[in-house]
Amino acid sequence: MNFGYRARGYKNCDKQAEEFLNWLLQMRGNLTVSKQAYTFSLMYLLKTNELAYNFTRSHGFKIFSDLLDDECTKEHQVAYNVVSTLWILSYHQFTLKDFEDYSLNIIEKAVKVLDFFNKEKVVRIVLLLLDNLKTASDGCHEIMSDIGVLNLTIKLQNRHWVDNDISELLDKLFEFLDQNQKTFSSILKFRKEVSQKTHLRWGPIHTEKFWQENYLSFHEKDNLDLIRVLVDVIKNEPGEDRDKAIACFDLGEFARYFPLGRQILDQLKLKEEVIKQMGRVNSSAELKKEAIICYQKMVFDSKSSSSIKF
Repeated sequence: MNFGYRARGYKNCDKQAEEFLNWLLQMRGNLTVSKQAYTFSLMYLLKTNELAYNFTRSHGFKIFSDLLDDECTKEHQVAYNVVSTLWILSYHQFTLKDFEDYSLNIIEKAVKVLDFFNKEKVVRIVLLLLDNLKTASDGCHEIMSDIGVLNLTIKLQNRHWVDNDISELLDKLFEFLDQNQKTFSSILKFRKEVSQKTHLRWGPIHTEKFWQENYLSFHEKDNLDLIRVLVDVIKNEPGEDRDKAIACFDLGEFARYFPLGRQILDQLKLKEEVIKQMGRVNSSAELKKEAIICYQKMVFDSKSSSSIKF
C-alpha cells in the first residue's frame, strides 16, 4: 500500500511508465494480451502529456490506424478505447500532423467505426473527436469535408438519441460544417490536390456540383493542364485503383461540361486507357464502374477533334 501511494503520479513513476509504454509500442501487431487490455492501457497512459508526446514521436499513430482497420470493426469496446485515446490526443498540437496524414487516414477510419456500431457511447466519442478536430487545423477540417462528415451529421440527426449530449454535438457539428462547407469546394482546392500527384480523395471537389460550378475555370491554362495530370493518373502502373477511379469520374465530368472536352480527351487517347482499366482482371469494382461511366460520357455525342490543339 505504501509503495502504491509513493508511486502515485507520473513524476513518481516516470521511468516505469515509460518502460510500460515502450513495451506496448514494441508489441504492436504481435499482441500477448487481449485487444481490450492493450487499448485500455494505451488510453490510460496517454492521458499523461509526456507519454503522449513520446508515443506520437515513436509513430504510435500507425498502431491506431491498423487497429481501426481491423479490431475496431469487430469489438465495440476496442473501438471505443481507440477513439477515446484519439480524442485525448487531439488536444495536443504535436499530434495534428498525424491526424492530417493521408497514409494513416485516421479521421476517415474513426468515422467508419459508426458503420459497424451504433452504441451511443461509441457514437458520442466519435463526435467528441470530430468536435475537437473541426477547428484544430485547416487540414483536419478539410479531411472532414472531403469524407462527408456534414452528410453523416445530417443522417445521425434524423435518429432518436437517449443521450442528449449526442444531439447537442450533432447540432454544433452541423452548424459549423454547414457554414464552412464551401471553403473546400473550390477550383483552388482541386488544383492543389491534383497538382500534388499523391492521392485523390472523394469529396466536394469530385462531384457533379463542383464541375457544374467550375468547368469554366478550365479555360485557364494552369487548370487545363491538370486534365493531362488526371490522364497520367489513369495511365500510371501499378497506381492506386481509388486514385484512378476518381480520375475517371473527373475526366468524365470534364467531357460532359467543358466545351470541346471530349475532343481534348480524344487527343490524349483517354478512351484507350479507360478501356484498359475496364478490362484489367484485378481492377477494383469501384474502378471498373467509374471507367465504364467515364467511357459512356466520352462517347456520347462525340465530335471530331481534328481542328483542336491541346
